[in-house]
Amino acid sequence: MHYHIVHISGDTEFEEKQEEFLSMGRDKQQLIKLISQEMVMRGCKAFQAEGDTDVHITKAAVNSAQGNSTILIGEDTDLLVLLLHYAEVNSKPLYFKSDNQSRGIRKVFNINNLKSILGSELCIQLLFLHAFTGCDSTPHIYGVGKKTVFQKLLNCDRVLHSCASAFTLPGKNPADIISLGSQAMAVIFGDNSTSSLAALRCQTLTKKVVTAK
Repeated sequence: MHYHIVHISGDTEFEEKQEEFLSMGRDKQQLIKLISQEMVMRGCKAFQAEGDTDVHITKAAVNSAQGNSTILIGEDTDLLVLLLHYAEVNSKPLYFKSDNQSRGIRKVFNINNLKSILGSELCIQLLFLHAFTGCDSTPHIYGVGKKTVFQKLLNCDRVLHSCASAFTLPGKNPADIISLGSQAMAVIFGDNSTSSLAALRCQTLTKKVVTAK
């Protein structure tokens, strides 16, 4: 399938389907560049991120909060977790606001207060919790929600706490990561031992077979 190359400017009137236009990387980049230029002309700061955009967005909001009250508007849970990780409690007020309304109400999170309540250590461990239980780049664990794992961290589960802290340290080799992941997975499914994943699967299957009988 062939697409026409579209050259756009501020005066361009486009009558085709939005999805088809935005599906083409070159066209999307033209539009982003145009919007950025228009924002700068109106006194706004605009950043075009390369790589992980969520991290760039979060860091831009955190940097802005060093001197001004800042609101980051979005829906992605990744942004909320990253804000709690990078934010500084003593900065200017930093908020995360939902762009969607539920019953006419938009959710607003005060990041400074949340981080103060949760503590810096738990906010660092949230990176592990969020990635381990499913995010944009990792699938979620079947039958296990984020709330369950978060509650275990709040209750200071020794094994899970140790795994979450170790995962954030640089220089871990693959063998250590596999071992820590196995321990964390065992705890999530109610086994406080250091079972291997193979042993854990066997135990789970045995319980289901016994229950089925």
